[in-house]
Amino acid sequence: MAEVAHSDNLETAKINIAENDAFARFHERVCQFISPERVITNTLACETLGHDASIYRLLPRIVVLVRDEQEVQAVLLCAREFSIAITFRAAGTSLSGQAVTDSVLVQLDTPFWRQVRISDDGARIALGPSITGGAANAVLASYGRKIGPDPASLASAQIGGIVANNSSGMCCGTEQNSYRTIESLRLVLFDGTILDTGDEESRVAFTQSHRQMLADISKIAKEIKTDNKLRSRIIEKYKMKNTMGYGLNSFIDYEQPIDILAHAVIGSEGSLAFVSEARYRTVEDARCKVANLVFFPTFDAACRATIRLKKAAVTAAIEIADREAIRSIQMLKHFPEQARSFDDACAFLLIDVHGSSVDECAPRIATVERILSEFPILLQTGFTNDARLYSAYWDMRKGMYPSLGKNRALGTFFMQEDLVFPLERLAEGALAFRAVFDKHGYKKEGIIFGHARDGNLHACLALDLSTKEGMKRYEGLLGDLVTMVVDHFDGALKGEHGTGRKMAPFVVREWGAKALSMMKRLKNTMDPMGILNPGVVINDDPMAHVDNLKQISHVGSAADMCTECGFCERVCPTASYTMTPRQRIVALRTRAARKFSRAEEIYFRRAAIASCVGDSLCHSVCPVGIDTGELMRRELEQQHSRLSIMLASISERYFAFVVAFVRFALRCLVFVRRRFGLGAAARLHRFVSLSPLNLTLELFANPPRAPRSSNALDNRLGGAKPVGKGSVCKTASTSSFVFFPSCPSRLFGSVYASKVLAPLEETMANLCYKASIENVTRLRAANKLCCGLAYHSKGYYKSAERAAERLHSHLAPEVQQGHYPLVCDAAPCARRLQSLARFSDVKILDSIAFSRKCLLPRLQSKLQVASGPVIAHLPCASRRAGLEEDFIATLKQVSLHAPLVASKTLCCGFGGDLGFKDANLNKHALAGLLELAGKKYKTPPVVVSSSRTCEIGLAWHSGLQCYSLLEFIDRQSSE
Repeated sequence: MAEVAHSDNLETAKINIAENDAFARFHERVCQFISPERVITNTLACETLGHDASIYRLLPRIVVLVRDEQEVQAVLLCAREFSIAITFRAAGTSLSGQAVTDSVLVQLDTPFWRQVRISDDGARIALGPSITGGAANAVLASYGRKIGPDPASLASAQIGGIVANNSSGMCCGTEQNSYRTIESLRLVLFDGTILDTGDEESRVAFTQSHRQMLADISKIAKEIKTDNKLRSRIIEKYKMKNTMGYGLNSFIDYEQPIDILAHAVIGSEGSLAFVSEARYRTVEDARCKVANLVFFPTFDAACRATIRLKKAAVTAAIEIADREAIRSIQMLKHFPEQARSFDDACAFLLIDVHGSSVDECAPRIATVERILSEFPILLQTGFTNDARLYSAYWDMRKGMYPSLGKNRALGTFFMQEDLVFPLERLAEGALAFRAVFDKHGYKKEGIIFGHARDGNLHACLALDLSTKEGMKRYEGLLGDLVTMVVDHFDGALKGEHGTGRKMAPFVVREWGAKALSMMKRLKNTMDPMGILNPGVVINDDPMAHVDNLKQISHVGSAADMCTECGFCERVCPTASYTMTPRQRIVALRTRAARKFSRAEEIYFRRAAIASCVGDSLCHSVCPVGIDTGELMRRELEQQHSRLSIMLASISERYFAFVVAFVRFALRCLVFVRRRFGLGAAARLHRFVSLSPLNLTLELFANPPRAPRSSNALDNRLGGAKPVGKGSVCKTASTSSFVFFPSCPSRLFGSVYASKVLAPLEETMANLCYKASIENVTRLRAANKLCCGLAYHSKGYYKSAERAAERLHSHLAPEVQQGHYPLVCDAAPCARRLQSLARFSDVKILDSIAFSRKCLLPRLQSKLQVASGPVIAHLPCASRRAGLEEDFIATLKQVSLHAPLVASKTLCCGFGGDLGFKDANLNKHALAGLLELAGKKYKTPPVVVSSSRTCEIGLAWHSGLQCYSLLEFIDRQSSE
């Protein structure tokens, strides 16, 4: 988190705490241990940080961003001193209100809690609470292993939340969840004590210092084990998936009180202790995975087949969906055409079989097919191990959630229930589920799907809670679901999503008074003051499930579709710095609900709009397809004054002057710095800051030199004339190209460390000469032209459109008609042109496509493979276009070692010229790259990208050698 990102010094006048109350004293005390900029009381910042994926909304009084165990200890000690409740939060993807509070929210400052240690050849892994499950599996992939828990939110959910909720998913069942696969935990208890359950010295010390706590736990265990009725009840309940209440099974499964304590913490939703590290026993990640999509005439038939398949023990997963759920995805590309006309009674099973090889899968598939032959089947696609189809089938299953979320009525909430039935009564339970929907007016609004093999059904529906009638319907719906599951089926009200505020009042209904008393004794033993996330596992308020519900305000844009799931946050470069896409949308909704004060508006403009990189990676992972970068550009557009719009229009019209001015300014900065020092350069900066580029002092530490104006292509290749409107190329051979140098490559020389390379046009000329590409020429009047991306990124849409139109008009007819490719060195600019309708007939190649298709095949005999490590940094535009494989394949041809993708650094945070304005943002976004380079390699790697501004940021903040792809290939090829 940037030290000024949420600072109250930004004149954010309305503060969440009053003078001299307990929170004010807590704030004052905590600030003695933690940087005040990370102890947030700014109302709008607390509002945006306080939302999670649930339907509940509470406004934290204070948000504390913690970076290590010592800070957690300090917060807990202060909370005890002033009797203030603490709620810990990781990713905030939980659905039942576990991560919201109206007291103090302790948010993990994500980059500081991502520790990973692998041991025993991947058989064990130690994970910090902020690393996502997907990232953990990525580092285990080379060992053929993975962690056991597999919630649908695995790519975004963090280990802290996965452990706190005992989250599971499609395949892990009850055998591979956190409870079954965690070997040890490192915990911070309510009194600040650190207990490492995997360290004998820590266990001995804790046994001595907390004798009474362990004695009380042992006493509870003895009472449970000697109460045959309760003991049998617990054993039966945990044969199913069950995350309702505290894990009483730990008192039966373990003898040592420390082991009971550790396993009771799993699924306790942060109400018993803080987990600072979890050590898992990993599970095998099958090499062979096959799937079959099977349609049955009735839900009952699908359930009966599931029972038989589970008894055969040959499947890795069996997913079920009713007709309404099927209807939500039936327009997807690989959905079987015939199945679109099936009647309302049908259902499907997605059957997944895993094995270490095809041979191992074969008999399992045969068993499945034999069992299926005994049931009526409308259609089955047949088992496939084709990666494309396999992924498509699972995308269908996972697409049900976003489909309903995207198509729900404006102003409604997206609710997902998580109920478990005895497997033999699954069909009956689904019918009862649907009957409750129908009773409360949700006949066609809800869908039912889930993990059939575990008897775990999810119900998703859109709720309108803006009226008393809507609230009454919701209350009645939830009440009837509880009655149905508990009284009629003796099932579980929560199978994998955690108890949360939604179900905490009903723990006694499911478990009974005796079991509830044991849970309360456990809570009182481990948290005697009741300060750890109160009310989310056990709650004596019978109406807690309908209190503090969100009220969604219409924003009037794509933001209205947001479910606040938080899936976007893992790819956002400003996460833990200013705001994430979810937080930006919350801010928009807050502004729609009430008028911002002047101070709040200033904060919103700085933290939400001005700091947004606009890379739109959030769009690629958003379940409902929201492009928050575009939303912020639209907000920026509304802020433009008439004068700024006029200046943008003038600069677009006289773009050659803008280029010349910026180049001149850069040369002046370099000259002044070298001749008169940094102070003089800083004074000159005040003048330069008036320019549209708005450079910052970061430039003076390591300024990118403006390249010389170059006709290198023409000079090196024998004088081919520049191509422009009305001109004709010599031949129509595949050796004919038109080169359009991007604005950044014209403005900035290439920089890595302190060395300045040749202008990119000279590099292009060298490469074409080496590859014997004889007819390549620079676009005539290129210095006057821009693709419009620079204007589009600032919300000057009309200027961006005119710039693109002017560029198109300068293209020769042969280029306009796609006879000759237009090559652009910068991936973002190339993607911009490819997205415009007027360029649909133009064949546009970025440096990746040009290198792979045109250069490397001609340079094979001249390539000298790089022996050192290479990190591939793909620009966001190329990543959104799915060019990662092409980029890696290209680099593999010039690198001895397989290039490593900087997965922790999805976006470098430079954002066009944003890196010049806020160098700290760029540095923050690249923290993962620095960590990767430091841990992975003994010798410094080379970083390769395909965007000049990305390369500048990479060079500044990594200290590594950074090249464009074209420069790297030129470096590795001989004349």
